Amino acid sequence: RSGTPRAAAPASKLTICQKNLDGLATACRLYYEEEEKLPDRLESLHERFIPSYPVCPSAGIDTYSEAFLVREEGQPFVLYCSGRHHAEAGLGVNEPSLEVKLDKP
Repeated sequence: RSGTPRAAAPASKLTICQKNLDGLATACRLYYEEEEKLPDRLESLHERFIPSYPVCPSAGIDTYSEAFLVREEGQPFVLYCSGRHHAEAGLGVNEPSLEVKLDKP
């Protein structure tokens, strides 16, 4: 398709954001396998588990770090896009979100 590039539609921005969360969840599981604990900040994943810091395409900034900072020990670890950057796609505050599932023996 030719023509001038246009900004991504809300749905495709949401898809990219969800892929960012999937990638972070995978990185958290790999971190857990090596360290036997979940990371306490996004920076712990950088370089070894993720090549660069993910950016929400709707916000244009990192909206994922907050999930690491508010996580409580013993509670399910839920990654999310902080704020209300996907309202156009019909989502609320701190959505999309994704629980990090760990394979426990």
